[in-house]
Amino acid sequence: MFDISEYYTKELAEKEEKAWLECELYKRNASQVNDYIIKYDLSTVLEVGCGSGLIPILIPNKIYYSGIDNNSYFLEMARKNNISRIFVKVDIRTYNMFFRYDLVISFAFLKHFAISEWIDIASKVLQLGRFGIIEVQIAEKAFDNGIDFHHTFVTEKMLSEALETAGRKEESRISTFKDKQFEVFSVMTCLE
Repeated sequence: MFDISEYYTKELAEKEEKAWLECELYKRNASQVNDYIIKYDLSTVLEVGCGSGLIPILIPNKIYYSGIDNNSYFLEMARKNNISRIFVKVDIRTYNMFFRYDLVISFAFLKHFAISEWIDIASKVLQLGRFGIIEVQIAEKAFDNGIDFHHTFVTEKMLSEALETAGRKEESRISTFKDKQFEVFSVMTCLE
């Protein structure tokens, strides 16, 4: 079983952090989170695959935020970036929910799981909150590009199955990137 957290050694984690800071996609993602927090008057947020903790820098301190990731290097960076937030080392495959957050978010995370486990992982992530925002890479045919590190592209049918399994309905989506083979969406969901 492939585990992306093993790919990002300290040097690669720092390189990735630099790229995230330069492209500033975390600002767009944080804006989506803040809009949802305001729209539904939310007070708790769980980020699955929190990486270096850039999103919680931009959400209000009054929000109870927790971040989980399976990479120790990213978690170390996240803790340095956010001294008042909680970050825990967790493999989502074995994580058991004891508390449902108002909002669960996951950006640039679900793309790293094998096609065979994607529906299970995506539905598990969505079940961790009353509302959810997940980033999904959709193509006409599911495929894994298999270069350097894992990037999984799923079909609309696979997304629908993950939503149904999680007891979710898609509220809206925002296209964040498109090319000839696939499109990336931020998908906003709520409980049915």
